[in-house]
Amino acid sequence: QPARGHNMMVLASLVRNAWRSLFAAKSGEALDVVSWNVAAINNNPWEYYMESSAEYDALMREVQEMMSGGKASLDEPVGSIFSDAMAAELFEQMRSCGFEAVEAVEAYWRDELRARRALSEFVTDSSFGSKRLCSMPDRVTNTPAEGVYRPTVTNFYPGPLGSVEEWWRPWLAYMFEQGHWRKLKKIPRAKYPALTEAEETMSLPLQTLCLAVFDAVLVSSLNAVAPAAWPALRARVTVEMSPAAKTRKTIQLLEREFDADVAVVFLQEVGPALASYLRTRLPAKYALAAAVLDGPQVSAIVVDATRFPGPYETLEVALDSLAPGDLVVANTANGYALASFHGDTDGRATVPAIRAVAAAAKDRTLLFGLDANAYAPDKMRATTLAATDFLDALTPLGLTSCFDPGRAPPATTYNARTFLQPQIQKAVPFDQRKTSKLTDNNPKDYIVFDASAFAAADTSLDNTGDRRYLDAPFPTLAFPSDHAILKTTLKPRDPSDDAKPPPLPTAGPDL
Repeated sequence: QPARGHNMMVLASLVRNAWRSLFAAKSGEALDVVSWNVAAINNNPWEYYMESSAEYDALMREVQEMMSGGKASLDEPVGSIFSDAMAAELFEQMRSCGFEAVEAVEAYWRDELRARRALSEFVTDSSFGSKRLCSMPDRVTNTPAEGVYRPTVTNFYPGPLGSVEEWWRPWLAYMFEQGHWRKLKKIPRAKYPALTEAEETMSLPLQTLCLAVFDAVLVSSLNAVAPAAWPALRARVTVEMSPAAKTRKTIQLLEREFDADVAVVFLQEVGPALASYLRTRLPAKYALAAAVLDGPQVSAIVVDATRFPGPYETLEVALDSLAPGDLVVANTANGYALASFHGDTDGRATVPAIRAVAAAAKDRTLLFGLDANAYAPDKMRATTLAATDFLDALTPLGLTSCFDPGRAPPATTYNARTFLQPQIQKAVPFDQRKTSKLTDNNPKDYIVFDASAFAAADTSLDNTGDRRYLDAPFPTLAFPSDHAILKTTLKPRDPSDDAKPPPLPTAGPDL
């Protein structure tokens, strides 16, 4: 009986492989495959440089000059922008909410902060950055609650920001009447050792004060440095870069690929709004083969169900280094294993993920779209994954990528931080956007596949929305992601040249 069972398994395997080869030979059609990290929602539309226009470029240069000490007349004492009366109201609100150590923060305001120069000794002072006294409270209060934004320059707040006086009442109401102060957490000295023990103790009221001052200084400075250009640009950018606009533009670009009869789309960093579209509004012949759609940013796989028929079996590939939803893997009914993956910032989980997926795929034909978070040689840090190391790891697994193996893979990201965000130490000067080591201009995105089954042709990148790639920063007002759309055509290899049969054709029988 065991021998008979084994023989039946061998026979089934032979029949399956012969069936796949038969239909591949009949069809000979290629597969158009897309991989795209659509990018999580960025609540600060000014954080990264965008497309160039005369007005935008002029504003970014003015802000850089201002933050770099080139406009001394705007570098007023903090107390001249955020008044003692405002500080007193803030301290009273914090007391009423039960903040501890408010008296210590009052003394810090009176004896230290109010006399500092607003730009050179506060906003651009690296000590505030290393202590996260502005960036931490900004991060936790900058995510909108039911579409309501903190009144500040660095998000999509729709209300007027024409002066500090106009800004102050809505800011106070947002933080305290609406209860957003509850999002603030104590900043731990163990994680941010630049903090003193006293600053750690009073970190809740201290970060609240610093956030208020930071927001006030940006409102004052932008209205002073660009009184005409800033309001007009702000009105345009906050509409065209809004989360709703981003989702709409992302869907339009996906539907363009569906209209072009793409066979499979691998997606990464899918947010809730896009997940809703994938669940309910895909074109008729497309199916969601795998996804974990209940997280803030997850991976997903969309297939042409006539080429990759279901039912789809989700494979659990467990790796301690992965966040929920970063990796999804699905088996199709016609012998494929499909995977979509979003790597960690340094790319350290990428090679283990590739190996684990290859092992889980077993004898299936593997297609894998991923943001590997791999880096070019001039962008490497001690902890990051080199693109060359990533590609070298594919060969022992019988895999290859869509890029020419004889050339360095192209950059699929190009973004650099501006001076309009709270981590000023990460800002890149306007004229160094291409060359700065801080610029993310790296070969991060790949389509990986079984080297014995396919050969790649016509690989292309799009960071414009019209099937072109420009060597310029993105996202832009037209293109919604900080990763380019990667597309390739996979042509089945001749089965006589490979030990492993090629994949099923683009149009197979109904299983």
